[in-house]
Order: sequence, then C-alpha cells, then structure tokens
Amino acid sequence: MKLLGTFITMMIVLGASLNNPVFASEDVFDDHEKLEKDMMYRILEAEDQRRVGDPVLTEALKDSSQRIVVRALEALGRIGDPSSIQLMKPFLDSTRPSVRSAAIFGMGLIGGDEGYQILWEHVSKEKSPGARKTLFLALGRIGKRETVPFFAAELKREIRPEVLSGLAQGLGVLWLQSTVEWETPPGLLKRLIDLTREKEFIALPAAFALARYRGDPAQYPLQELYSALRGTSSRKARCFLIRALGKIKAADVTDRLIERLSLDPWWGARVEAARALGNSQASSAILEALKTALKDPSTQVISEALTSLAKFGGNAETIFADIERLLQVHPSQWIKMTCLETLVAIRKELARERVMEALESTSEMVRLSAVRQLGVYADAADLEKLLQLATSDEVRVAGAAIEAWGKVSEEKIPPELKDILRAALGKGDLVLTSLSADFAASHQWTDFAADLARVYRSMNGADYLETRLAILGALEAIGGPSEVPVLEEALNDPERVVVMAAASAYKKITGVDVSHRIPVASRVEGATPSMAEIERAVGVNVLLETERGPIEIITTRDAPIVSLSFLNLVKKGFYNHLTFHRVVPHFVAQGGDPRGDGYGGPGYLIRDTVTLTSHDRGTIGMATAGKDTAGCQFFFNHDPNLHLDGQYTVFARVVRGLNIMDQLEVGDRIFRAAIKE
Repeated sequence: MKLLGTFITMMIVLGASLNNPVFASEDVFDDHEKLEKDMMYRILEAEDQRRVGDPVLTEALKDSSQRIVVRALEALGRIGDPSSIQLMKPFLDSTRPSVRSAAIFGMGLIGGDEGYQILWEHVSKEKSPGARKTLFLALGRIGKRETVPFFAAELKREIRPEVLSGLAQGLGVLWLQSTVEWETPPGLLKRLIDLTREKEFIALPAAFALARYRGDPAQYPLQELYSALRGTSSRKARCFLIRALGKIKAADVTDRLIERLSLDPWWGARVEAARALGNSQASSAILEALKTALKDPSTQVISEALTSLAKFGGNAETIFADIERLLQVHPSQWIKMTCLETLVAIRKELARERVMEALESTSEMVRLSAVRQLGVYADAADLEKLLQLATSDEVRVAGAAIEAWGKVSEEKIPPELKDILRAALGKGDLVLTSLSADFAASHQWTDFAADLARVYRSMNGADYLETRLAILGALEAIGGPSEVPVLEEALNDPERVVVMAAASAYKKITGVDVSHRIPVASRVEGATPSMAEIERAVGVNVLLETERGPIEIITTRDAPIVSLSFLNLVKKGFYNHLTFHRVVPHFVAQGGDPRGDGYGGPGYLIRDTVTLTSHDRGTIGMATAGKDTAGCQFFFNHDPNLHLDGQYTVFARVVRGLNIMDQLEVGDRIFRAAIKE
C-alpha cells in the first residue's frame, strides 16, 4: 500500500504538471536561469581577477549553454594567456556562428604567431558573414605582409556588405600597425575607392583604409578619389577621404583641400582639411585659406589651422600679425595658448614680447605655455628665469620649466640644473619625477641613474604607474650594473606593463633576456563587485554639467565593471570641478583627471573590457597607459575612431549634448557630474 500510495502521488503530481505546464516549466526555468547566472558571474570574476588557467573557464567551455561558452571565450581573450589559444581552437568548428565569432575575437585579442596561423587557416572554412567579419578584423590586428594581398583578393570577389566592412577595416588597421611600407596589389586602392560610394556601413571602413594606406601616395587614383569625395553620402567617410588626399603633394589636391576648408558644412571635415594643408608645401593660397580659417565658428578648426601654420615656420610670417591679433581678442584660453605657440614657431624674435606678457597672464594655461616657450630663446636672462621657475613650489610651473629646458641646446645647460632636477625628484611628485627622468635620459646623464633608482622605490601604487614606466625607460638609457637590483624589484611589480619595461631595461644593461618573467596578466588586488552591483551599473544616465553646457550619457552593457567604477566616482563627487585636459580636434576630448595634467588617477586600476563595440561618434572610452591600466580618465570620440576598436574599452555613449561635446576645449570644467534619478 505504501508503494501504491507513492505511485498515486507521483501520478497526481505528473497530472498537475501536464495540466499546468507553465507552472512546471517556470520552476525548471528559474533553476536553470539561476545556475546560468551564477556561472556567468564566476566567469566575469575570473576575467576581472585575470586568473590565468582558472578551472572555472575550462568548465564553462564544456557547458551546454551557448551564452556561457561565448562568455568564457571572450574572458580567455581578455585575460590574454597564449596557452588559451589551444583551448579556443576547437570552437572554430562549432556549428554556432556566435561561438566561432567569440573564439576568433578571443584569439585576435591574444594575438601572436600561433593565433595568427590558426586564424589564417580558418579563413577558407568560415562561411558566416558575421564571423567572417570578426575574422578579418582579428587578422588585421595581428596580420603580416602576406595579409595585404590576401585582403586585396578577398575585397575583389566579396559582395556581402558585412564581410566587406570587416575586410576594409581590417586592412586599415593592418596598414596602421605596420612599421614598413608593404607592396600594394594592383587595383586595391581603386576597389576601396569604389566601396566609399556604398552605404556608410561599407563606405566608412573603406575610407578609413584609404586614409591609413602606408604606400607611395602616387599610387592613389587621383581622379577616382576626387569623384569619391564628391559622391560619398557618408559625412564620416568624407573626413577619411580628406585625410587620404592630404598625403598627396599636388597643386590640384591643394585646391580641393582649400575648398573643403572653406565650404564643408561639417566642422570635422574642415579640421581634417586644415590638418592636411599643414602637411603640404607652404603657398600663398594655403596661407590665405588658413588665415580665413582663423575666423571659423568652431574653435576646433581654429586650433588645427594654427597648428598647421606653426608647421610652416617662417614661411607663415605674413600671417603673424593676424595671429597676434587673435591672441589679444579671442576669448578662448585654449586658442590663446595655441596662438602663442604658433607665433613662436613662425618668428620667435617677434613673438618674444607676447611671451613675456603671457608670463604674467591670469590664465594658468597661457602662463604655463609661456614658460614652455622660454626654452626657445635661451639667452642668459631667459636661462636664469628658467632656473628659478624650475624650483617653483607650484608643481605645474616647475614642470613647464623642465619641459622648456628640453628645448635648450646641450652647451647652454648649466651644471646647477642637475641639482635642481635632483631636488625635484625629492618632492615625490609623479610629473616632476617623470619629466626629470625623461630629461636625464635624453641628455645621457649616467650619474643620474642612481638618483632615479633610489626614487623608484618610493613610487608605489596605481597613481605612480606612469612614473615607474618613465624611470625604467630612463634606466634603460643611462643605467648600469648598479641599477640591476632595482630592476629585479620591478620585475615583481603587480602591473604587467611595468614588468615589460623592467625586462627591456634589464636586457639592455645585462644582456640577459628575462622576458620569461613577464606575466600573462597583471596581478589584481581587491574583490570583484557583486553581480547585483554590476547589474545596477548598466543603463544608468549621468548628467555632466560642463562649462559649454549639459552632456547626458548612458552606461552600456559592454563593460559593466568599468561603468560601475565610473558611477561610484560620480556618486562621490570625484568629477566635480575637474577639467578636460586634452582635446585633439576631430579625435577626442579627454577629461576626468584629478591633477588636470594627464597623470592623475583614482588610486586604483581597473581592467580592460574590450569588445567588438566600435568607437563611433559619441561613444565614451577609458584612457589607459597600457593594457589593464584604466582608472578615472575618459574620452569622448568626436567621430568614428576605427583604429581604437579592439584596443580601448567603451563603457558609455552620449544620449544628449553631442553639439556640446563638439565644443569642448582644453581647460573646460565639469562643474558637476550626477546620476539622473
């Protein structure tokens, strides 16, 4: 009876399940979802902690869930262990395109000869357009000379838009990363130009490749390039085509660039035209065009026009008075600073009075610029002034003075400067230390090596990362056997980039290759945030109240741990009153540095979360000093920066205020950063 009762109970439960299938499946689904969520967090934790050889990842690769397998493959790629390539290789044969794409992406991040060879052999097998695009992007990042003719052949026969975009972008990245000029297959440039007439999805990467072409500019089919510039419907592609034109030295090209600088409705295209003209031979037509550009409504264009005029030196003397007038009347401190630098480059004798006036400016930016220019003059009075400024208690002033000394010829450098720089090292400031290290290395002050080695031991912590790198670079240039003990210590640094620098210096000084001591990844301290915290960091709106106006951004799903770090800093008021310390026209506007000079950090480092997300206009990335060294500094992408894809972490995008982003200048403040409720 007991057995029969159990059987009846089972039948009742089964009947209830059959009559209420949703109720039963919800229980199963909830359990499955919980297990999957738990595994996804364990993968994320292994990735964030950079745990090389973590069994969690090996276990995840065996999971029946496609999502878990894809996530594990991405994690292996971000950790970067070359031995993981063999773990990933079998997944290139998966029946699921998303799994193959993840394996390809991961191998591309790791790179190296082994990964390249495996991906190269996979080309003939891969049929999925999406996976094939990822494959060509990966090969572009780690490709070699023979990759160029292969890409050229593929571009000729391929017709699928998604694959064509991957081929073009991959080729552009490949050219960008090559250090030598590789032979260009016949018809390749013509094919790329033809693709710029397609929809933006294809036109943009094709134009990017044309702009990054490293070969002989005479090979550009000039008339076709002109036609493409007129005919492309993509504003973004047009900017890259202007860059390509800027490589060609011809009067006719100059006329086209002048036309773009004068008439193009997009400020980014005008910036590119001004930049391209600066690489040309100075002529009255170019000078007149750049002079006119000094009245452009965009300060980005004005800044680039000034930079181009500075390249012409004395050949731009006819514009000197116009720039001098602009220095006096323009309200932008960024433009004033650039004017001063341009005046000195064109005619330093005539600019001297302006430099001396600027030394008394109420604008710190202008004043520091004037200090840097003093090194150009270098008569007895100037050198005495620079010695005084290099001992200033104001770190930025002292740093600017050290930079100015870098412009002074060797025979004019007084012996006491060495003592001043030694004293600067004793202040423990990361910028003064870095600048002093660079100066000593450039002047081959071998007796300075002992001082740098001594100071190195006090430069601990995340915020001193770049300083440690500067010291190690200097020791490689001027160090000797006495500095080897410090290099031994540096070989145990938790940051991989520091160990790499130490290994390079060690080999230079001792002749011994210790590259086997370079770890696969940095050593991470501190726990990974909880899944609940991470989930709350996705889709959060933040309002940046800047000097130019409000910019609203939203965190994306691409890099939730990076987003969480950013949001935590926002909550603390960390970004309030900080500045944008770096603006490169039609490239990026970078800010979030508590020092305001590019060296500051939050006191910790966060790891890269590189994805396939493109650095398109309005996306926001994290600035780094090498792999896995992000902190608090972020940058806005003015327009597509395709060469940054797969290199830097995108964690947010602008949802309102793109026009404000375009107006940001060096020195502009973030009055307040706050999470929108």
